[in-house]
Amino acid sequence: MKYLLDTGTINALVNARRGTKSTREKRDRIWRAFVRSGGVGTVAVSVIQKAELTWGVLKAHRPDMLAKFEAFWAPLPCLVFDDESARLWARTRLTLSQQPGERDLITAVLALQHGLTVVSEDSDFQKIPGLSFTDWGRS
Repeated sequence: MKYLLDTGTINALVNARRGTKSTREKRDRIWRAFVRSGGVGTVAVSVIQKAELTWGVLKAHRPDMLAKFEAFWAPLPCLVFDDESARLWARTRLTLSQQPGERDLITAVLALQHGLTVVSEDSDFQKIPGLSFTDWGRS
């Protein structure tokens, strides 16, 4: 594994053909980067992304979308928040002058713990010292 996909990246990969022209173009860039990265064998998700996306589709009453997300992440390793993660989260949070969102911080800690690069367009990840971060959707 090299990469930990955040919620927005997973959403873009699953919904690549939906949205405005500029949204589809950005999602095409994300797909091309995903393929160049090595695809399924190089990426992971976490329980945080699964929870966020499941909540979103349940809230929208879209069980068809839940099935698509579940099919996407089924072959991928899923990182869980354990005791080691909790200690790293606490140490990392103490060092931050600007706090990212809680779910972003947990995602970042999981990436740090496993030596992965977070794939996201969310600039909050740039606030985490030592975190490797990339945005596959940038032109």
